[in-house]
Amino acid sequence: MADLPDAAVMAFEELLEERTTLSFERDIKPLFRADPDVAHMEARGLDLTDFAQVSRLRAIGGALDIFRRVENGNMPIGGPQWTAPMVITFGIWIKQGMKP
Repeated sequence: MADLPDAAVMAFEELLEERTTLSFERDIKPLFRADPDVAHMEARGLDLTDFAQVSRLRAIGGALDIFRRVENGNMPIGGPQWTAPMVITFGIWIKQGMKP
């Protein structure tokens, strides 16, 4: 997440958390781009457009696994990497309890 300075990342996170409760349909599903995100994972049996599959917190391919991979820049394979705001949004959604 080198595209924003630490202070900007923290300010964005605080603003987003105060603004609203995030939902999968409105805020998270649109983060998954048809290509490369959805297409790449669909070939591996994971549907990133399916709330039930993504919201499995600790499963391989579940929310925490996805978060760790996008935060570290390991996903999507071949890039482009998620921006800091995308990663923060996904992390806050998890922290808020992964609402549909």
